[in-house]
Amino acid sequence: LGNVSLDPELAAVYQDWVRTQRTMRLPLVVSAVEAASYTEVQNLSRRRHRHLLHVATHCLFDITTSRHRIPAGLVAICTSTLQATRRKFTNVNAIKGYSLVGGMFFLRFVNAALTTPSQYGLLDSPPTGTVNANLKLVARLMQRLSNNSGKMPDEWPADARKFMKANIEKFHSFLESITSGSEVSVSVDSGALNRRVQSAGTLDVVDIGEQQQNVGKAEQHGTDSNKETDSNKEKESNMSKLNSLGVPSHR
Repeated sequence: LGNVSLDPELAAVYQDWVRTQRTMRLPLVVSAVEAASYTEVQNLSRRRHRHLLHVATHCLFDITTSRHRIPAGLVAICTSTLQATRRKFTNVNAIKGYSLVGGMFFLRFVNAALTTPSQYGLLDSPPTGTVNANLKLVARLMQRLSNNSGKMPDEWPADARKFMKANIEKFHSFLESITSGSEVSVSVDSGALNRRVQSAGTLDVVDIGEQQQNVGKAEQHGTDSNKETDSNKEKESNMSKLNSLGVPSHR
């Protein structure tokens, strides 16, 4: 993303452009209509828009080709969301159902990681300045794709139409892949837990950490019980030996 702004908005482009025009006495802030009157501003805006689409398309490609890396629990959430939608709205078509799942998936997971990467362990420190602004532009473009993917092309936002037209099919294919599982299994390493989310049922949220703690407590309890039993057996054996020697025992 570098240090070059990808913001194609005419007013923003004008501000960046006018700072380079030191020989011209121009106002720093103008309306979008006024900014559009400068050919240089229009050309720069188009270049930024192409660059933004390029970056967002590559980002979306990396996401849609990483289906095998998506955690099973997240696939279960997406699958259950689509199923609940179909039960609630029986006349909803597949495309609108995918749009709902996509809006949730990108808003709550993908774009959240894009705009705050340090909180998800992707970066050591939060991005600042131009990089931070560019990440938000990419996230906004992908959110528009997911929010409007269930609409007809003539209803798409004008500034996202080209991006949506180029990526809508692969986007729907990706959403179908994360919502078509008949069942999802979530297993704990110890093998003690194996919870399933059935396709016709509701989503059960499993607190793996809590379950592991319970398993650990049960195993510890069993160990303590065995130790207590062995201790009692040892005491009885010692008392028997004392009695055989004629030594009285005291409990």
